[in-house]
Amino acid sequence: MTTTKKRSFIARNRIWIILLAVLLVGGGTAAWYFFLRADPTTAAASTETTQTATARRGDLRISASGSGTLIAGKTAELSFSTSGTVDELNVKIGERVTAGQKLASLGNTEKLETGVLAAELNVISAQKVLDSLQASADSAVAQAYQTFISARATQTSAQKNVWTMKYSRCSGDTIEDLYEEMLIKQETVVKLTEAKPDSDDLATAKDLYNNAKANYDYCLAYTEDEKLEAAAALQVAQSSLVEAEKTYETLKTSAGIDPDELTTAENQLKQAEISLALAQQDLAGTVLTSPIDGVVLDISGEAGKVADTGVFITVADLDHPYLDIYIDETDLDKLFLGASVEIVFDAYPDNTLLGTVTEVSPQLYSSGQSSFAQGVVEIDPETIPSGVTLPLNLGASVEVIANEVTNAVLIPVEALRDLGGGEYAVMVVDNLGGMKLRAVTVGIMDYTYVEITSGLESGEKVSTGLMETAQ
Repeated sequence: MTTTKKRSFIARNRIWIILLAVLLVGGGTAAWYFFLRADPTTAAASTETTQTATARRGDLRISASGSGTLIAGKTAELSFSTSGTVDELNVKIGERVTAGQKLASLGNTEKLETGVLAAELNVISAQKVLDSLQASADSAVAQAYQTFISARATQTSAQKNVWTMKYSRCSGDTIEDLYEEMLIKQETVVKLTEAKPDSDDLATAKDLYNNAKANYDYCLAYTEDEKLEAAAALQVAQSSLVEAEKTYETLKTSAGIDPDELTTAENQLKQAEISLALAQQDLAGTVLTSPIDGVVLDISGEAGKVADTGVFITVADLDHPYLDIYIDETDLDKLFLGASVEIVFDAYPDNTLLGTVTEVSPQLYSSGQSSFAQGVVEIDPETIPSGVTLPLNLGASVEVIANEVTNAVLIPVEALRDLGGGEYAVMVVDNLGGMKLRAVTVGIMDYTYVEITSGLESGEKVSTGLMETAQ
Protein backbone atom coordinates (compact mmCIF):
# COMPACT_ATOMS: atom_id res chain seq x y z
CA MET A 1 0.00 0.00 0.00
CA THR A 2 1.44 3.38 -0.99
CA THR A 3 1.68 6.21 1.56
CA THR A 4 -1.26 8.01 -0.13
CA LYS A 5 -3.45 4.92 -0.05
CA LYS A 6 -2.47 4.21 3.56
CA ARG A 7 -3.43 7.74 4.63
CA SER A 8 -6.73 7.44 2.79
CA PHE A 9 -7.43 4.17 4.65
CA ILE A 10 -6.51 5.75 7.97
CA ALA A 11 -8.59 8.85 7.33
CA ARG A 12 -11.73 6.74 6.74
CA ASN A 13 -11.31 5.19 10.20
CA ARG A 14 -10.40 8.39 12.06
CA ILE A 15 -13.97 9.16 13.30
CA TRP A 16 -14.47 5.61 14.51
CA ILE A 17 -11.15 5.64 16.33
CA ILE A 18 -11.99 8.81 18.23
CA LEU A 19 -15.39 7.37 19.14
CA LEU A 20 -13.67 4.20 20.26
CA ALA A 21 -11.37 6.16 22.57
CA VAL A 22 -14.33 7.79 24.27
CA LEU A 23 -16.17 4.49 24.65
CA LEU A 24 -13.14 2.72 26.05
CA VAL A 25 -12.74 5.32 28.76
CA GLY A 26 -16.38 4.85 29.81
CA GLY A 27 -17.00 1.21 29.25
CA GLY A 28 -13.80 -0.75 28.70
CA THR A 29 -14.10 -4.01 26.87
CA ALA A 30 -17.88 -3.78 26.53
CA ALA A 31 -17.52 -0.54 24.60
CA TRP A 32 -14.98 -2.16 22.24
CA TYR A 33 -17.45 -4.94 21.55
CA PHE A 34 -20.11 -2.32 20.75
CA PHE A 35 -17.70 -0.51 18.39
CA LEU A 36 -16.95 -3.67 16.48
CA ARG A 37 -20.62 -4.30 15.79
CA ALA A 38 -20.99 -1.58 13.16
CA ASP A 39 -24.21 -3.15 11.74
CA PRO A 40 -26.26 -4.94 14.43
CA THR A 41 -28.98 -5.83 11.91
CA THR A 42 -26.65 -8.40 10.37
CA ALA A 43 -25.74 -10.09 13.67
CA ALA A 44 -28.11 -12.95 13.06
CA ALA A 45 -26.55 -13.68 9.66
CA SER A 46 -22.81 -13.30 10.36
CA THR A 47 -20.06 -13.07 13.01
CA GLU A 48 -17.29 -10.47 13.11
CA THR A 49 -13.89 -11.40 14.53
CA THR A 50 -10.92 -9.15 15.27
CA GLN A 51 -7.82 -9.59 13.14
CA THR A 52 -4.53 -9.22 15.03
CA ALA A 53 -0.83 -9.10 14.29
CA THR A 54 2.21 -9.38 16.54
CA ALA A 55 4.78 -6.58 16.57
CA ARG A 56 8.13 -8.07 15.59
CA ARG A 57 11.69 -7.00 15.07
CA GLY A 58 13.01 -6.95 11.52
CA ASP A 59 14.53 -4.95 8.71
CA LEU A 60 12.67 -2.47 6.50
CA ARG A 61 13.93 -0.86 3.32
CA ILE A 62 12.46 1.87 1.12
CA SER A 63 13.97 1.46 -2.33
CA ALA A 64 13.44 1.55 -6.07
CA SER A 65 14.65 -0.88 -8.71
CA GLY A 66 16.09 0.11 -12.03
CA SER A 67 18.77 -0.58 -14.60
CA GLY A 68 22.15 0.90 -15.39
CA THR A 69 25.03 1.00 -17.86
CA LEU A 70 28.70 1.22 -16.91
CA ILE A 71 30.45 4.44 -17.93
CA ALA A 72 34.01 5.67 -17.34
CA GLY A 73 34.76 7.88 -14.37
CA LYS A 74 37.06 10.05 -16.52
CA THR A 75 37.51 10.07 -20.28
CA ALA A 76 40.16 11.99 -22.25
CA GLU A 77 39.75 12.51 -25.99
CA LEU A 78 43.11 13.61 -27.41
CA SER A 79 43.54 15.49 -30.70
CA PHE A 80 46.50 16.96 -32.56
CA SER A 81 46.54 20.76 -32.83
CA THR A 82 47.22 20.58 -36.56
CA SER A 83 47.09 18.00 -39.30
CA GLY A 84 50.26 16.15 -40.23
CA THR A 85 51.97 12.82 -40.59
CA VAL A 86 52.06 10.63 -37.48
CA ASP A 87 55.73 10.18 -36.64
CA GLU A 88 55.31 8.11 -33.46
CA LEU A 89 52.52 5.89 -32.11
CA ASN A 90 53.60 4.31 -28.83
CA VAL A 91 50.43 2.56 -27.59
CA LYS A 92 47.79 0.03 -28.62
CA ILE A 93 44.08 -0.28 -27.87
CA GLY A 94 43.54 -1.86 -24.44
CA GLU A 95 46.97 -0.82 -23.16
CA ARG A 96 47.22 0.80 -19.73
CA VAL A 97 48.86 4.24 -19.64
CA THR A 98 49.83 6.69 -16.91
CA ALA A 99 49.34 10.43 -16.65
CA GLY A 100 52.07 12.29 -18.58
CA GLN A 101 52.98 9.30 -20.75
CA LYS A 102 53.78 10.17 -24.40
CA LEU A 103 51.32 8.39 -26.67
CA ALA A 104 51.89 9.77 -30.18
CA SER A 105 53.50 12.66 -32.08
CA LEU A 106 53.57 14.35 -35.48
CA GLY A 107 56.66 15.02 -37.59
CA ASN A 108 57.69 18.14 -39.60
CA THR A 109 57.11 20.72 -36.86
CA GLU A 110 59.62 23.30 -38.17
CA LYS A 111 56.91 25.76 -39.23
CA LEU A 112 55.31 25.66 -35.79
CA GLU A 113 58.68 26.11 -34.10
CA THR A 114 59.34 29.19 -36.26
CA GLY A 115 55.94 30.55 -35.26
CA VAL A 116 56.85 30.20 -31.59
CA LEU A 117 60.13 32.08 -32.11
CA ALA A 118 58.34 34.93 -33.94
CA ALA A 119 55.75 35.15 -31.18
CA GLU A 120 58.49 35.29 -28.55
CA LEU A 121 60.13 38.24 -30.38
CA ASN A 122 56.81 40.08 -30.46
CA VAL A 123 56.47 39.63 -26.70
CA ILE A 124 59.98 40.99 -26.15
CA SER A 125 59.27 44.02 -28.37
CA ALA A 126 55.96 44.80 -26.64
CA GLN A 127 57.60 44.44 -23.24
CA LYS A 128 60.31 46.94 -24.23
CA VAL A 129 57.70 49.53 -25.21
CA LEU A 130 56.00 49.15 -21.86
CA ASP A 131 59.33 49.25 -19.99
CA SER A 132 60.30 52.42 -21.87
CA LEU A 133 57.10 54.17 -20.84
CA GLN A 134 57.70 53.26 -17.23
CA ALA A 135 61.40 54.20 -17.31
CA SER A 136 60.75 57.64 -18.83
CA ALA A 137 57.90 58.52 -16.50
CA ASP A 138 59.78 61.22 -14.53
CA SER A 139 61.34 62.88 -17.58
CA ALA A 140 57.97 62.76 -19.35
CA VAL A 141 56.43 64.93 -16.63
CA ALA A 142 59.32 67.44 -16.83
CA GLN A 143 59.12 67.57 -20.61
CA ALA A 144 55.37 68.08 -20.48
CA TYR A 145 55.85 70.95 -18.04
CA GLN A 146 58.40 72.63 -20.31
CA THR A 147 56.05 72.26 -23.25
CA PHE A 148 53.27 73.79 -21.20
CA ILE A 149 55.42 76.82 -20.20
CA SER A 150 56.51 77.36 -23.80
CA ALA A 151 52.94 77.15 -25.06
CA ARG A 152 51.81 79.66 -22.46
CA ALA A 153 54.55 82.11 -23.53
CA THR A 154 53.57 81.72 -27.19
CA GLN A 155 49.93 82.31 -26.34
CA THR A 156 50.80 85.46 -24.35
CA SER A 157 52.87 86.83 -27.24
CA ALA A 158 50.12 86.09 -29.76
CA GLN A 159 47.53 87.77 -27.53
CA LYS A 160 49.79 90.86 -27.18
CA ASN A 161 50.21 90.98 -30.94
CA VAL A 162 46.45 91.01 -31.48
CA TRP A 163 46.02 93.80 -28.96
CA THR A 164 48.82 95.84 -30.61
CA MET A 165 47.12 95.71 -33.98
CA LYS A 166 44.16 97.65 -32.64
CA TYR A 167 46.39 100.78 -32.63
CA SER A 168 48.76 102.63 -35.04
CA ARG A 169 51.97 100.95 -36.02
CA CYS A 170 54.12 104.08 -35.31
CA SER A 171 54.15 106.86 -32.74
CA GLY A 172 52.15 110.04 -33.18
CA ASP A 173 55.21 112.18 -33.92
CA THR A 174 56.38 109.80 -36.60
CA ILE A 175 52.97 109.71 -38.21
CA GLU A 176 52.80 113.52 -38.15
CA ASP A 177 56.25 113.82 -39.80
CA LEU A 178 55.32 111.30 -42.46
CA TYR A 179 52.06 113.12 -43.10
CA GLU A 180 53.85 116.44 -43.63
CA GLU A 181 56.40 114.81 -45.91
CA MET A 182 53.58 113.28 -47.93
CA LEU A 183 51.91 116.70 -48.33
CA ILE A 184 55.16 118.25 -49.53
CA LYS A 185 55.62 115.51 -52.13
CA GLN A 186 52.03 115.96 -53.18
CA GLU A 187 52.49 119.71 -53.62
CA THR A 188 55.58 119.12 -55.81
CA VAL A 189 53.58 116.75 -58.02
CA VAL A 190 50.83 119.40 -58.43
CA LYS A 191 53.32 122.13 -59.46
CA LEU A 192 55.16 119.94 -61.96
CA THR A 193 51.88 118.76 -63.42
CA GLU A 194 51.03 122.35 -64.25
CA ALA A 195 54.52 123.43 -65.39
CA LYS A 196 56.03 120.33 -66.99
CA PRO A 197 53.26 117.80 -67.59
CA ASP A 198 55.39 115.50 -69.76
CA SER A 199 58.76 115.81 -68.03
CA ASP A 200 60.84 113.19 -66.26
CA ASP A 201 60.84 115.37 -63.17
CA LEU A 202 57.07 114.86 -62.84
CA ALA A 203 57.46 111.08 -63.01
CA THR A 204 60.13 111.15 -60.32
CA ALA A 205 57.99 113.42 -58.16
CA LYS A 206 55.06 110.98 -58.40
CA ASP A 207 57.28 108.10 -57.30
CA LEU A 208 58.46 110.07 -54.30
CA TYR A 209 54.88 110.93 -53.41
CA ASN A 210 53.74 107.35 -53.64
CA ASN A 211 56.58 106.22 -51.36
CA ALA A 212 55.74 108.92 -48.84
CA LYS A 213 52.05 107.94 -48.88
CA ALA A 214 52.94 104.28 -48.44
CA ASN A 215 55.11 105.07 -45.45
CA TYR A 216 52.33 107.16 -43.95
CA ASP A 217 49.69 104.46 -44.51
CA TYR A 218 52.03 101.79 -43.06
CA CYS A 219 52.50 103.68 -39.82
CA LEU A 220 48.92 104.79 -39.54
CA ALA A 221 47.37 101.23 -39.11
CA TYR A 222 47.90 97.47 -39.53
CA THR A 223 46.43 95.83 -42.60
CA GLU A 224 43.38 93.53 -42.46
CA ASP A 225 45.53 90.63 -43.61
CA GLU A 226 47.93 91.23 -40.74
CA LYS A 227 45.03 91.36 -38.26
CA LEU A 228 43.56 88.07 -39.61
CA GLU A 229 46.93 86.39 -39.47
CA ALA A 230 47.48 87.55 -35.87
CA ALA A 231 44.03 86.31 -34.83
CA ALA A 232 44.71 82.89 -36.42
CA ALA A 233 48.08 82.68 -34.69
CA LEU A 234 46.38 83.45 -31.36
CA GLN A 235 43.81 80.70 -31.90
CA VAL A 236 46.54 78.16 -32.66
CA ALA A 237 48.52 79.26 -29.60
CA GLN A 238 45.48 78.96 -27.36
CA SER A 239 44.72 75.44 -28.64
CA SER A 240 48.34 74.40 -28.13
CA LEU A 241 48.27 75.81 -24.60
CA VAL A 242 45.11 73.88 -23.71
CA GLU A 243 46.56 70.64 -25.06
CA ALA A 244 49.91 71.16 -23.35
CA GLU A 245 48.25 71.90 -20.02
CA LYS A 246 46.00 68.85 -20.34
CA THR A 247 48.98 66.61 -21.12
CA TYR A 248 50.96 68.00 -18.20
CA GLU A 249 48.10 67.56 -15.72
CA THR A 250 47.43 64.04 -16.99
CA LEU A 251 51.03 62.95 -16.63
CA LYS A 252 51.36 64.65 -13.26
CA THR A 253 48.40 62.69 -11.85
CA SER A 254 49.24 59.35 -13.54
CA ALA A 255 52.83 58.84 -12.38
CA GLY A 256 54.28 60.25 -15.58
CA ILE A 257 52.64 57.78 -18.00
CA ASP A 258 49.84 58.74 -20.33
CA PRO A 259 46.92 56.41 -19.50
CA ASP A 260 46.04 55.89 -23.16
CA GLU A 261 49.61 55.06 -24.08
CA LEU A 262 49.88 52.76 -21.06
CA THR A 263 46.66 50.95 -21.99
CA THR A 264 47.81 50.56 -25.57
CA ALA A 265 51.21 49.21 -24.51
CA GLU A 266 49.69 46.80 -22.00
CA ASN A 267 47.13 45.55 -24.54
CA GLN A 268 49.82 45.02 -27.15
CA LEU A 269 51.88 43.03 -24.65
CA LYS A 270 48.85 40.98 -23.62
CA GLN A 271 47.98 40.24 -27.25
CA ALA A 272 51.58 39.23 -27.95
CA GLU A 273 51.54 36.90 -24.93
CA ILE A 274 48.27 35.33 -26.09
CA SER A 275 49.70 34.78 -29.56
CA LEU A 276 52.77 33.19 -28.01
CA ALA A 277 50.64 30.90 -25.83
CA LEU A 278 48.62 29.81 -28.87
CA ALA A 279 51.78 29.18 -30.88
CA GLN A 280 53.25 27.15 -28.02
CA GLN A 281 49.97 25.28 -27.66
CA ASP A 282 49.97 24.44 -31.36
CA LEU A 283 53.53 23.15 -31.10
CA ALA A 284 52.80 21.20 -27.91
CA GLY A 285 49.68 19.79 -29.61
CA THR A 286 51.85 17.86 -32.03
CA VAL A 287 52.68 15.54 -29.12
CA LEU A 288 49.85 13.66 -27.37
CA THR A 289 50.36 12.75 -23.71
CA SER A 290 47.82 11.11 -21.44
CA PRO A 291 46.33 13.48 -18.84
CA ILE A 292 45.10 10.58 -16.69
CA ASP A 293 45.91 7.06 -15.64
CA GLY A 294 43.72 4.79 -17.71
CA VAL A 295 43.24 2.40 -20.60
CA VAL A 296 43.43 3.24 -24.32
CA LEU A 297 39.92 2.78 -25.70
CA ASP A 298 40.38 3.87 -29.29
CA ILE A 299 43.05 4.94 -31.83
CA SER A 300 41.82 6.46 -35.08
CA GLY A 301 45.07 6.27 -37.09
CA GLU A 302 48.48 4.70 -37.40
CA ALA A 303 52.13 5.68 -37.66
CA GLY A 304 53.18 7.01 -41.08
CA LYS A 305 49.65 8.10 -41.98
CA VAL A 306 48.23 11.63 -42.07
CA ALA A 307 46.09 12.59 -39.08
CA ASP A 308 43.73 15.56 -38.89
CA THR A 309 42.59 17.56 -35.85
CA GLY A 310 39.82 15.13 -34.91
CA VAL A 311 39.99 12.79 -31.91
CA PHE A 312 43.01 10.54 -32.43
CA ILE A 313 43.31 8.66 -29.12
CA THR A 314 40.71 8.09 -26.38
CA VAL A 315 41.81 7.15 -22.85
CA ALA A 316 39.40 6.22 -20.03
CA ASP A 317 39.80 5.61 -16.30
CA LEU A 318 38.28 2.16 -15.78
CA ASP A 319 39.54 1.76 -12.21
CA HIS A 320 37.00 4.23 -10.86
CA PRO A 321 33.87 3.45 -12.91
CA TYR A 322 30.45 5.08 -12.74
CA LEU A 323 27.01 3.82 -13.58
CA ASP A 324 24.39 5.65 -15.63
CA ILE A 325 21.08 4.52 -14.05
CA TYR A 326 17.36 4.83 -14.82
CA ILE A 327 14.37 4.21 -12.54
CA ASP A 328 10.64 4.66 -13.11
CA GLU A 329 9.34 8.20 -12.68
CA THR A 330 7.00 7.04 -9.89
CA ASP A 331 10.12 6.41 -7.76
CA LEU A 332 11.62 9.84 -8.41
CA ASP A 333 11.43 10.71 -4.70
CA LYS A 334 13.88 7.90 -3.95
CA LEU A 335 16.59 9.21 -6.32
CA PHE A 336 18.60 11.92 -4.57
CA LEU A 337 22.24 12.87 -4.05
CA GLY A 338 23.96 10.63 -1.53
CA ALA A 339 21.47 7.76 -1.82
CA SER A 340 23.06 4.31 -1.49
CA VAL A 341 22.83 1.90 -4.41
CA GLU A 342 23.23 -1.87 -4.69
CA ILE A 343 24.47 -3.02 -8.11
CA VAL A 344 24.41 -6.45 -9.73
CA PHE A 345 25.96 -6.69 -13.19
CA ASP A 346 24.35 -9.10 -15.61
CA ALA A 347 27.76 -10.65 -16.30
CA TYR A 348 28.48 -11.17 -12.57
CA PRO A 349 25.13 -12.13 -11.01
CA ASP A 350 26.72 -13.50 -7.83
CA ASN A 351 28.44 -10.22 -6.89
CA THR A 352 26.70 -7.21 -5.35
CA LEU A 353 28.60 -3.94 -5.68
CA LEU A 354 27.90 -0.75 -3.75
CA GLY A 355 27.71 2.83 -4.95
CA THR A 356 26.47 6.33 -4.19
CA VAL A 357 24.30 8.66 -6.29
CA THR A 358 26.45 11.65 -7.33
CA GLU A 359 24.22 13.24 -10.00
CA VAL A 360 20.47 13.50 -10.61
CA SER A 361 19.24 14.72 -13.98
CA PRO A 362 16.82 17.68 -13.79
CA GLN A 363 14.68 16.19 -16.56
CA LEU A 364 12.89 12.91 -17.23
CA TYR A 365 13.68 10.61 -20.14
CA SER A 366 10.99 8.91 -22.19
CA SER A 367 11.06 5.49 -23.79
CA GLY A 368 7.92 4.36 -25.52
CA GLN A 369 5.01 5.10 -23.20
CA SER A 370 7.17 5.25 -20.06
CA SER A 371 9.21 8.01 -18.41
CA PHE A 372 12.29 7.48 -16.31
CA ALA A 373 14.39 9.44 -13.84
CA GLN A 374 18.13 9.38 -14.58
CA GLY A 375 21.15 9.61 -12.31
CA VAL A 376 24.85 8.81 -12.08
CA VAL A 377 26.28 6.46 -9.45
CA GLU A 378 29.90 6.35 -8.31
CA ILE A 379 30.85 2.71 -7.74
CA ASP A 380 32.88 1.90 -4.64
CA PRO A 381 36.06 0.35 -6.12
CA GLU A 382 36.56 -1.67 -2.93
CA THR A 383 33.45 -3.71 -3.77
CA ILE A 384 34.64 -4.66 -7.26
CA PRO A 385 35.79 -8.33 -7.18
CA SER A 386 39.55 -8.73 -7.27
CA GLY A 387 40.93 -9.32 -10.76
CA VAL A 388 37.70 -8.27 -12.47
CA THR A 389 37.82 -5.54 -15.13
CA LEU A 390 34.41 -4.12 -15.89
CA PRO A 391 34.10 -3.17 -19.58
CA LEU A 392 32.25 0.00 -20.52
CA ASN A 393 28.55 -0.29 -21.40
CA LEU A 394 28.17 -3.36 -19.18
CA GLY A 395 24.52 -3.70 -18.11
CA ALA A 396 23.40 -3.95 -14.50
CA SER A 397 20.35 -4.11 -12.24
CA VAL A 398 20.28 -1.56 -9.46
CA GLU A 399 18.37 -0.95 -6.26
CA VAL A 400 18.41 2.66 -5.06
CA ILE A 401 18.01 2.68 -1.29
CA ALA A 402 16.19 5.80 -0.09
CA ASN A 403 16.01 4.68 3.56
CA GLU A 404 16.31 1.55 5.66
CA VAL A 405 16.32 0.36 9.27
CA THR A 406 17.50 -2.87 10.86
CA ASN A 407 16.22 -4.71 13.94
CA ALA A 408 13.31 -2.27 14.20
CA VAL A 409 9.84 -2.88 15.70
CA LEU A 410 7.51 -3.49 12.75
CA ILE A 411 3.74 -3.85 12.38
CA PRO A 412 1.43 -4.08 9.36
CA VAL A 413 0.32 -0.70 7.99
CA GLU A 414 -3.33 -1.81 8.53
CA ALA A 415 -2.76 -1.67 12.30
CA LEU A 416 -1.81 2.04 12.28
CA ARG A 417 -4.46 4.65 13.11
CA ASP A 418 -3.96 8.29 12.01
CA LEU A 419 -5.19 10.68 14.73
CA GLY A 420 -4.30 13.78 12.72
CA GLY A 421 -1.69 16.43 13.34
CA GLY A 422 1.11 13.95 12.84
CA GLU A 423 -0.07 11.74 15.72
CA TYR A 424 -0.67 7.99 15.41
CA ALA A 425 -2.07 5.18 17.58
CA VAL A 426 -2.65 1.42 17.57
CA MET A 427 -5.19 -0.83 19.31
CA VAL A 428 -3.16 -3.08 21.62
CA VAL A 429 -4.71 -6.50 22.44
CA ASP A 430 -4.14 -7.77 26.01
CA ASN A 431 -3.92 -11.40 27.14
CA LEU A 432 -7.67 -11.50 27.88
CA GLY A 433 -8.62 -10.25 24.42
CA GLY A 434 -9.33 -6.70 25.55
CA MET A 435 -8.35 -3.65 23.50
CA LYS A 436 -6.71 -0.39 24.48
CA LEU A 437 -5.83 2.61 22.33
CA ARG A 438 -2.12 3.55 22.61
CA ALA A 439 -0.23 6.43 21.02
CA VAL A 440 2.91 5.49 19.04
CA THR A 441 5.68 7.23 17.11
CA VAL A 442 6.34 6.00 13.60
CA GLY A 443 9.47 5.92 11.43
CA ILE A 444 9.65 4.77 7.82
CA MET A 445 7.01 2.69 6.09
CA ASP A 446 6.42 0.89 2.81
CA TYR A 447 3.31 -0.63 1.29
CA THR A 448 3.17 -3.41 3.90
CA TYR A 449 4.98 -2.51 7.12
CA VAL A 450 5.60 0.53 9.29
CA GLU A 451 8.42 1.11 11.76
CA ILE A 452 7.37 1.93 15.36
CA THR A 453 10.09 3.94 17.08
CA SER A 454 8.30 4.28 20.46
CA GLY A 455 5.07 3.28 22.21
CA LEU A 456 5.07 -0.41 21.30
CA GLU A 457 7.34 -3.34 22.11
CA SER A 458 8.20 -6.38 20.06
CA GLY A 459 5.85 -9.28 20.88
CA GLU A 460 2.77 -7.16 21.66
CA LYS A 461 -0.36 -7.83 19.64
CA VAL A 462 -2.24 -5.12 17.75
CA SER A 463 -5.56 -5.10 15.93
CA THR A 464 -5.47 -4.87 12.15
CA GLY A 465 -9.29 -4.62 11.72
CA LEU A 466 -12.37 -6.87 11.58
CA MET A 467 -13.03 -9.98 9.54
CA GLU A 468 -16.59 -11.07 8.86
CA THR A 469 -17.41 -14.80 8.78
CA ALA A 470 -20.75 -16.31 7.76
CA GLN A 471 -22.82 -18.34 10.29
